[in-house]
Amino acid sequence: MFNMVNVLTLLSDSGRFRIQDVINLYEGIKNNTKKSIKFYCYTNKTIKHNGINTIKIDDPNYLKGIACTNGNQYKTFFPQPVFKLNFHKENFANIKSGEKCLIMDLDIKIRSCLDEIFDLDLDYNSLYLFEKVWKDIKEKTSLHAGVQFFRSGVTKDLYEKYKQFKREDVRFGEQSFFFYHCPKTIKFKLLPKEWLYLDCKSKKQNVERVLKLTDQVKFVHSVRE
Repeated sequence: MFNMVNVLTLLSDSGRFRIQDVINLYEGIKNNTKKSIKFYCYTNKTIKHNGINTIKIDDPNYLKGIACTNGNQYKTFFPQPVFKLNFHKENFANIKSGEKCLIMDLDIKIRSCLDEIFDLDLDYNSLYLFEKVWKDIKEKTSLHAGVQFFRSGVTKDLYEKYKQFKREDVRFGEQSFFFYHCPKTIKFKLLPKEWLYLDCKSKKQNVERVLKLTDQVKFVHSVRE
């Protein structure tokens, strides 16, 4: 029924990522699928690209940070990834209920064809994620929120719950929010672990290893050292 896949990403004012990173993600996805996609970037920046639809950031918690910013450094009241919870809002960007949505971080690169994941028959009560493959003693969650796949409208209770919370409730980002505060109306399902490769060493050390990856790997997550 729904053949379109909506791809959603966040470009904040933190300075970590640039407009070119958004374009690179769009082109990486576009070049690795035969499916129809619509690409959205939640940002306050102007992106001049025919394939990228920009949605102005309207999250009150984000705007609170903007109001307190001195110079060019964005003041963080909430961890930047938390603002991706807006993508779970019902009718975000006027996306129709039931359409497939893929949230992606800008530090994830596309390695191979995505049609297999786009063809997944998603349940109408589930959020699909990868299992976290790195350890962090401060963050006990086992979920990796850099890639999220779901049907629009299914996860609206996540957004509604987020609106009720304060800074200390989401201090480790949205994957901790999922782990500790997810409404019972939503179930987590894990994506195949072989689809994600974690690149956590130096670029020089990784060149040969990445070239040897099989086509099973669809996403390469480049974690900062």
